[in-house]
Amino acid sequence: MSISQEQAADAGYIELLLDGDRGIYLPRDFCDNFIGAAGWSGYDEDDVKTVLNGPDDEWYWEAWQNILDSAVYTDPETGAKWFVYQDDSLFAVRADIDIDWELY
Repeated sequence: MSISQEQAADAGYIELLLDGDRGIYLPRDFCDNFIGAAGWSGYDEDDVKTVLNGPDDEWYWEAWQNILDSAVYTDPETGAKWFVYQDDSLFAVRADIDIDWELY
């Protein structure tokens, strides 16, 4: 059974990581502030280096998409896995929760 975004957020299954006000620098800020911290895995270091170069790098957006598709955070206390999801702002979303992104 799926739950709505609102239900998932209320239950703590969706957490805001970075506000969308960062604009084109959000990917760079995510890599600078989160990647490399304990618990994060699944991403390619070359993609991270590209994103850290900033939005003027011709491969910035492709590298960012690769990170969005592959980065995973594993909570060291619970073992729960989280993926990143961008809808203007950037969120961490519990991977084991079935969220219907169309339900409001």
